[in-house]
Amino acid sequence: MLKQIMKERWRKNKYLSLTLAKAEGIWIVQEKLFRNNFLLVVIVFSFFILSCNKSSTNSSDLTTSLQLKNDSISLIKTTKPVFKSMPNEIHAPGYIDYDTRNANVIASRFSGRIEKLYVKYEYQHIQKGDKLFEIYSPEIVTAQENLIYLLNHDAQAKDLIQSTKQKLLLLGLTEEEINLIEKNNAVQRNVTVYSLYTGHVHAMAMDDQNEIFKEGMYVQKGQAIFNVLNPQQVWAVINIYPDDASKIKEGQNVDLSFSDFPGMIMKGEINFIQPYYQNGINLMRARVYLHNEEHHMHVGLLLNANIQAESDSGMWIPQTAVLDLGMNKVVWLKQGNSFLAHKIETGNSISGLTKIISGLSINDEIAWDSHYISDSESFVNTPLTLPKGEK
Repeated sequence: MLKQIMKERWRKNKYLSLTLAKAEGIWIVQEKLFRNNFLLVVIVFSFFILSCNKSSTNSSDLTTSLQLKNDSISLIKTTKPVFKSMPNEIHAPGYIDYDTRNANVIASRFSGRIEKLYVKYEYQHIQKGDKLFEIYSPEIVTAQENLIYLLNHDAQAKDLIQSTKQKLLLLGLTEEEINLIEKNNAVQRNVTVYSLYTGHVHAMAMDDQNEIFKEGMYVQKGQAIFNVLNPQQVWAVINIYPDDASKIKEGQNVDLSFSDFPGMIMKGEINFIQPYYQNGINLMRARVYLHNEEHHMHVGLLLNANIQAESDSGMWIPQTAVLDLGMNKVVWLKQGNSFLAHKIETGNSISGLTKIISGLSINDEIAWDSHYISDSESFVNTPLTLPKGEK
């Protein structure tokens, strides 16, 4: 690396003089500009290579620091860690979905064949009392015939007639339909099934091939046919990033904003936390229950959530002071007239500040901008100083 640096300096008609010293296990490289002294550069460089070969067995203990002139070090802005409590606001994306706690299933009360469907497509909006489908059922026909027989041949058996009418009511016929059967003295071949709920219709799968119900198909007693969801009751599903999962708790306040409605903010709280596993990663979703009487929030609407998590107390430094090397994170620690690459462990990052877990004390002075004085190619290969006690 030094060889490459010298070639670059040579092309710029500048010559490099290196002064090497070893103090407390630290090699210090000091740069000075001079002219017409290239021979000295070669001698010093050779000494440096020989010294490195002699100490190759202890190379892991060496640490490189950058020593600057007094006039250069004054140009580098420094800072010290600050102990404070930071408000923790978590940002996460999400979307609006149906509140399935209020889902209502419409099932067949008897076996039979669907003769006519009034629900033509999925997500069709229906009101309570709307017709859903007409069905032919031998069981219903037999119950009607029993009622007509009692009315014609045993009109005095009031209790038996009443129990037969009650059976037809339980099977789904309305009082108007029963009165019409009694009045016309005739069997109603097809029975109309009415909705007991208001909402959007979700067709239920009939079998493992996800085939939905159509006219002419047979249904069994108790088989679910439609699922009705109320669009007035929805929830916000918030996708929590893995790094923020440990900070989310039920009851935390949430502000929801929508790109489709600029300036609109809905307030709520975390009502439910749903961990789940996907593609080998543990993930988390949070739910916020919402009322949607005015139908502003349609299902599928994208949103952004700001979650007010618990404040985080500790020692903080600017994010610009941290140099992320992938496996390690370091800062430039000021020691006299030099800056030493120093390994640290970091935690949460909030509003441009990074929390220090270990590696620094409150009185340590570090470079405010680590990238300003770092040369990435030469620095990545430089051994780091480790916190005391760490190997």
